[in-house]
Amino acid sequence: MSQWIKAYLMKQIIFNKPTGLTIRKSLLLGFSAMSFIMILATLVALYSTNQVSKSMAVILEQRLPAMLQSSQIAKAVNELAVTGTSFQSVKNDNDLAFVEQEFFKAVEDYKQSLKGMDNIVRQKAHIRNFSNALTENLEKLRTLAKQQH
Repeated sequence: MSQWIKAYLMKQIIFNKPTGLTIRKSLLLGFSAMSFIMILATLVALYSTNQVSKSMAVILEQRLPAMLQSSQIAKAVNELAVTGTSFQSVKNDNDLAFVEQEFFKAVEDYKQSLKGMDNIVRQKAHIRNFSNALTENLEKLRTLAKQQH
């Protein structure tokens, strides 16, 4: 048999196969299948949205406060560092008094920011050690500035 005849016979078998379905039944079957697929896709989308919502809740409840506290600590450490620069530029007793006032205010802000640090378990010791070293160095700068005047 030639290729053309085989293809024609396969086409006749596939498309003219008696299935017992009327046009109405085949349309209902097709729309039912599409409806099922749409419902399944909707359920998957709802499940995914629910999972994303749970993840966001974890981020907002657990990680956001830690990030905010870390930001406050970083700000306080930055303020301490700025006072170190100010100690280096002291020229008279009035400047020294002003810089010392700013220094003590920055140290107090730093201590206040560390009070909320208890919630953050990881990296707490590292941040405290770094900040304490910075405070000690600034105290040395303050002492040097006092000795100069």
